[in-house]
Amino acid sequence: MEQTAKAPTPAPQARVSAVQRVQLENSIRGQVERCWSPDAGALQAEDLIVELIVNLAPDGRVVGQPKVVDLRRMGRDAYFRTAAEAAIRAILRCSPFELPVNQYSEWKQMNLTFNPREMFGS
Repeated sequence: MEQTAKAPTPAPQARVSAVQRVQLENSIRGQVERCWSPDAGALQAEDLIVELIVNLAPDGRVVGQPKVVDLRRMGRDAYFRTAAEAAIRAILRCSPFELPVNQYSEWKQMNLTFNPREMFGS
């Protein structure tokens, strides 16, 4: 009788609570802070809050291009567009991120909010 090789069973993915999810997002945000420099000269720069959707590989690298959630504002507000582009550059520059591999299913796609007031304590 011929035996077929079985594919290895993947390790179970750890589920995380809502608090742990926020901690993962904060971890990425903390790693990105050193790479992010929003345009301080922009009109009401402290109010240019940008939300991005970011896809990540298991090793913490960014997969594809981060996507801006507010596409309408992206198309009509030059200051917002500049802030969003700066946030995207920061994510790409700081990749790969150090995140717990056993929780990959929870952070493979993240919504990250870039808020100058929160990141720089304004």
